[in-house]
Amino acid sequence: MWKIYREMILDIPSHWYNNSTLRYRSFLVFLAVVIGILAVPSAFVHAASKYTWTVIPGSPVRPWSAFAASADGTKLVGVDADLYGHGLVFISSDRGQTWATSTIPQITGQWSGAAVSASGTTMLVTANSGSNFVYESDDGGASWAPQAGTGSFNWSDAAVSADGTKRFAAPANGYIYVSTTTGMWTPLTGSGSRQWARLRVSADGSKVYAIDGQYNTMYVSLNSGNTWTQKTLPSVQYAYGLALSADGMKLVLSSYGDDLYTSVDGGTTWTDQTALGAHGWGAVDSSADGSRIVATADGEYVYTSIDGGANWLEETTSQIASRYVVAASADGLTFVTSSPTSQVEIGTGDFIVPLITGVASTQTTTTATVTWTTNEPATSQVIYGTTPYTATTTLDTTLATSHSVALTGLSPSTLYHFAVVSQDAAVNQATSSDYTLTTSANAASVPSVSSHGVSGQRISVPQPESSPQSAPVTSQICTPYLTGYIRLGAANDPDQVRKLQTFLNEKQGESLAVDGIYSQADSDAVKRFQAKYHSEILGVWGLSAPTGYIYRTTIMKINSFYCSSSIVCPYFNEYNSPTQNSTSPEVGKTKELLSELGFYSGTTTDTFDISLQSALKNFQNTFKQTMLTPWGIAKGTGYKYKTTNKFLNMLVGCKTPAVILDGKGTFDY
Repeated sequence: MWKIYREMILDIPSHWYNNSTLRYRSFLVFLAVVIGILAVPSAFVHAASKYTWTVIPGSPVRPWSAFAASADGTKLVGVDADLYGHGLVFISSDRGQTWATSTIPQITGQWSGAAVSASGTTMLVTANSGSNFVYESDDGGASWAPQAGTGSFNWSDAAVSADGTKRFAAPANGYIYVSTTTGMWTPLTGSGSRQWARLRVSADGSKVYAIDGQYNTMYVSLNSGNTWTQKTLPSVQYAYGLALSADGMKLVLSSYGDDLYTSVDGGTTWTDQTALGAHGWGAVDSSADGSRIVATADGEYVYTSIDGGANWLEETTSQIASRYVVAASADGLTFVTSSPTSQVEIGTGDFIVPLITGVASTQTTTTATVTWTTNEPATSQVIYGTTPYTATTTLDTTLATSHSVALTGLSPSTLYHFAVVSQDAAVNQATSSDYTLTTSANAASVPSVSSHGVSGQRISVPQPESSPQSAPVTSQICTPYLTGYIRLGAANDPDQVRKLQTFLNEKQGESLAVDGIYSQADSDAVKRFQAKYHSEILGVWGLSAPTGYIYRTTIMKINSFYCSSSIVCPYFNEYNSPTQNSTSPEVGKTKELLSELGFYSGTTTDTFDISLQSALKNFQNTFKQTMLTPWGIAKGTGYKYKTTNKFLNMLVGCKTPAVILDGKGTFDY
């Protein structure tokens, strides 16, 4: 029974088990499980889960030994350690919704490792029993080829660079092998001939990390395997899992029967995650930036961290316990996991705040009612006061999309500032910009409609009803078309998805089904759209690759296709501050646009006041890559100068020349 437990759960190669030292270590692990010392502490969790867990009907039930995922989580490969020597390889091309047995020949042995390039095109799998080859696919798993020169080892693990050009494989006893040309593998003799257990590589393939399972030590190469340096691991019984960030600096180490450890300096120093305690830790993985971590534990649910290991949560809302394999997408929004006796389960992360729109208020002499809507079910709360916010309403925990909150005990004829707060089920909290209302001097109710929405969104603004307290509203720059956030795996608004699909078909020449369901085909079309308008959608965030997510700048760009064509470019020309061009029609235009974007809540006069300066600071801090970073400035200034004008022009559809940075070169996008 212990032999089965060891091989299926711990995945220790047979010749390790025959080693007396490792046999003793394995016995200690088994004993620890039996006597129940792996207790779960409770004072370590973050507030609530960011992940929704779904068991995939019809997915394979296999004794999995490894999962690997492409950067976007679409392409998955899973290998199993069949105890009867009939290991299989499975492929999914739709985020784990369906799985197919690969065309790779069935081996007489157990598969041990898997690796996938960022695009999902290049795949590697290894086997750890019998003299088996490393198998490689260069077409996303459609076909496989045994790699010459790799057919005489029991392989432990594999790794591949993000672009698929650098491929590595580690045997259970021997040198690590590398391939930079398809079909040609050579030993890295500098690694030494060791009993390798785990192998990981940075995105560019330069940093290689390998664990020697015999002596619980780690060897690191910073030049793609040419030279190696030994680094001491924490004192653990059995180093089981290893996760690595894309830059090769952030690591997570799991140990069966000991604690979990993290490192932010490439394994030079380690932090013991003592709050988690000792468990039967299994596989671990992380997002590309190392912030979102997932760890499996024997007999328990998975654990996640969304802040690089500072806080942890046991995902008790998942439906499978005792998982041993896991893989993460590069953004950490998709976790794929399973156990030997259950189907595949997908964890989908939600890190997007609710979209707040339609904030309005009606008031009497001493009361007011504040209403707004959100694009997803969320809680309701209002913060308010005569100067800074000094009062807060009782939190309404009901998750709703239409919100109404009463304010009582107000003073007559008094100006109040307020903001609305909504938090979704995944504890993503949105706070609106500042709004104002003025209580009346008599009992009559006065309607008041806000002229802006949540920061970063271009929305329509209804004309307020005529009243002494209505703020002046100028003509709108853009008629809204899309207002809601959309992404794969989220509870998207079907109407918003249909509008998106219609836009992509009519304006971008796609041929998508207009069915209100955001599918992989829709996401791919969005990625093409984002790549086409890279500077306006992605560049402002400092992103290089399309995401497929419909978020602030993607919505802005889509909405710009429905803007009025009457704007004369450049729309913003002047440099404005409290001391320069402080009274000008362009100041009013700036207030108008920032109001639509949700950054400005005052009246749209032509005077540069403190409210506009504060709004500009917030605006600049939100999109610092386009307005502050080119100057080497960390915080918003509140002044409307060159890069701010360029970005404002871009938002209304005006392309302007490169900015001359006053002796610091030029900046363009």
